[in-house]
Amino acid sequence: MQRRQFITAGSSLLLASFLPLHAFANPQPRPAFAATTLDEALKALGADRATATRDIQITAPDVAEDGSVVPLAVQSGLAGTEALSILVEKNRTQLIARFTLPEGTQANINTRIKMSEGSRVLGVAHTKAGVFSAAREVKVTQGGCGPGDPSGRAPDGAAPQPTRIRATVTGGETEVRVLMSHDMETGQRRDAAGALVPAHYITDVRITHNGRDVLVAQFGTGVSRNPFLHFRFKGGAKGDKLRVDWTDNKGRTRSDEAALG
Repeated sequence: MQRRQFITAGSSLLLASFLPLHAFANPQPRPAFAATTLDEALKALGADRATATRDIQITAPDVAEDGSVVPLAVQSGLAGTEALSILVEKNRTQLIARFTLPEGTQANINTRIKMSEGSRVLGVAHTKAGVFSAAREVKVTQGGCGPGDPSGRAPDGAAPQPTRIRATVTGGETEVRVLMSHDMETGQRRDAAGALVPAHYITDVRITHNGRDVLVAQFGTGVSRNPFLHFRFKGGAKGDKLRVDWTDNKGRTRSDEAALG
């Protein structure tokens, strides 16, 4: 399989099955995602007394040219890491995403985020031994949490497009790349008439391998348009099924499935 080849509709992909919102959504409300200061977000996460550590690595460009799409990875070298969270101090809402890591899933998540301006980016790890954090500065040339480019966005009411899934088994572990199709509106963009476009974004993602959770995520508005995830988990065999379910804040859902290669 070519490096950039994704399993798409017409191959090993099942088209959307529209699930009830409660099928996998986390309980609402989500106070940590609604917080508008870093202190409030950390407190809601139970991380206001997190211990600073060098065992959490945040990988991001020193200078991001486009704040709407900032590639970022958070990796924890701490034993027993059960969850990872990403926060951006100067965004309007600081919590970007939270990832729950079932046993066997590596504590190393790659994604793409929005940054309104240069800021500290924090990675928080919840472990069996406690809560830990690390931070790094990322400069931004052009902020990405405001109006943005409306071109190419899905028409209002359009059905969600298939999720692209690439999952390959090598050396006893499975590497997963997922690209979801969603505009991820922040609620800050204005349309041609000058009216604010309502917030519309994926809130919850569940990825399963043969019916077992391998990653559960919660998103805020700070995840980039067409959310991308890259991670690894132990086990897997060619032909096994990997399923991606998501739901958004308007109750739309999508489910796609692919075979491990």
